[in-house]
Amino acid sequence: ENFSVAHECFASPLNSTLPSFGSAFFDTDMFFGSRGSFFDIRRWSDQGRLNFFKGGSFEANPPFVEESMQLMSETIEVILERTEEESLPASFIVIVPAWTDERAHEIMRESRFCQKLIVLEKSQHSYRSGTQHNSIQQYHDAGFRTSIFFLQNTQGAQKWPVTSR
Repeated sequence: ENFSVAHECFASPLNSTLPSFGSAFFDTDMFFGSRGSFFDIRRWSDQGRLNFFKGGSFEANPPFVEESMQLMSETIEVILERTEEESLPASFIVIVPAWTDERAHEIMRESRFCQKLIVLEKSQHSYRSGTQHNSIQQYHDAGFRTSIFFLQNTQGAQKWPVTSR
């Protein structure tokens, strides 16, 4: 709420928590509100899909696969650079495993857009199961440390400041 997040970058019709979300399978998920794949940059402004280059506040919890996380972090850098040039506020809250030795983590940690990094210790937080629609237990204790990155361009940091709360 404090960051006015309007879009989940990685979700599905079964686990999205916002009306606007991106998913891997636009061809089938569009009927349930998907705006398309986060990685399909060529079509972001086509066919009703979201155009990240217009700015906004986004949440990204990608598949925990290093190649996907690295591509995501590189793509976020491009979006923040371009929106900064256009003086449009942009903000990403990124939730990934605290795999500090992986390239994706390094890209985000060393980014000039990194406003804050919070690391949650394992078993001190939980995740909503991807099968919550047919599971009795919706939340599961995390068996690993989790990093939460706040990546914002200058205008995004002014519009949605990261505080100690």
